[in-house]
Amino acid sequence: AWLAQFEQADCAIAITISSQLSGSMNSALAARDMALEKDPDKKILILDSLSTGPEVLLCVKEIERLIRHGLSFDDIAAHARGFLQKTKILFALSSFDNLIKNGRIHRLTGMLAKALGIWGIGSGSDEGKIAFESKARGAKKVVQTLVSTMKEHGFIGGNVAISHCDNLALAQTLKNSILGKYKHRDSADPRALQLLRRARRIDRQLLSRSRSTVSVFNKQRAKPHGFALFLRKYRRSPLCKCSEAN
Repeated sequence: AWLAQFEQADCAIAITISSQLSGSMNSALAARDMALEKDPDKKILILDSLSTGPEVLLCVKEIERLIRHGLSFDDIAAHARGFLQKTKILFALSSFDNLIKNGRIHRLTGMLAKALGIWGIGSGSDEGKIAFESKARGAKKVVQTLVSTMKEHGFIGGNVAISHCDNLALAQTLKNSILGKYKHRDSADPRALQLLRRARRIDRQLLSRSRSTVSVFNKQRAKPHGFALFLRKYRRSPLCKCSEAN
């Protein structure tokens, strides 16, 4: 599948699920090498998201924005790498079946948590692994914990992508809670304004194709301004849907 896509375009960017959770990264790298062997002039970038789902979506939308503005392939690649360093994924699980099968948690622990209606709240680590941070019981507490955890990780306003499995109601509640807390934050929080001005300044400089600006962007480690959240209710789901809070 990767090879077929790479063969269709002169320039391609692939963003994979975390290499710590899937073999997609290795498959993409192998396909890239095969494509370049046939056509060495192609430009193919493989990005390890060290994450999954909604965080990948945020990066894809950012890349689309840069393409529309006409940036070069190399500038887009540098910007995308920096973008992934400034986003964060959180997740909430009410079913631990897959984690039990993968040996990530003890079977008895997972069964007991499910019986008591306890959700596991966690995030993706910097290494791209799953890291549980807390637990919550009941939908209301799950939303409160996710919103407070976002703040603990430095979120002060920005784009949020919410992905869910058969749990639209909770996703909508979470969206409304985030909007209620951060809707007017940019105009009230000096830190948010400073971060927004800096991002806009970087964008303007990128549009003028300044490579020095790209390197500065990658080095700056401001607090996360983008968040991706994943809500899983059931072990099996025919469809995963995404909604956004802007």
